[in-house]
Amino acid sequence: MAFLLGAAAGAPKPPPPKVKADDLRGIWVVERCEIDGDTPDRKFIEGQLKFEFSADKFWTHLDDPDADAVSYTLDPVHTPKRIEVRYEKDGKPVTRAGIYELDGDTLKICYADKERPKEFATKKVAGDKQRLFVLKREKP
Repeated sequence: MAFLLGAAAGAPKPPPPKVKADDLRGIWVVERCEIDGDTPDRKFIEGQLKFEFSADKFWTHLDDPDADAVSYTLDPVHTPKRIEVRYEKDGKPVTRAGIYELDGDTLKICYADKERPKEFATKKVAGDKQRLFVLKREKP
């Protein structure tokens, strides 16, 4: 009977189901920003600064998308979900490991220079700049 059900010893296991990547495309307004546990210029950033996401890049509304776009990849299989942020600094490639959470029209992204954050909060750690953004999707 096990043979008929495909449970015979040594039978290959089916591949795990593919997890659909979240769609971040669009314009997102910064509701909250933390860097190393501090809040930078709230008057300028919160409610004013916007991020625009394409399928694999993002930039702020103050940037030149052709010159300042940051690449990203999503890995939604893990808990919390993971994001890799990539850009060039002084002509050298830089990768930042992070986590993200998409809940309806709210997106949280937290990443750091060295170690991938485990929660959506930042703190001052010597040599590891941490960033947290809470974004709200802008309605068309």
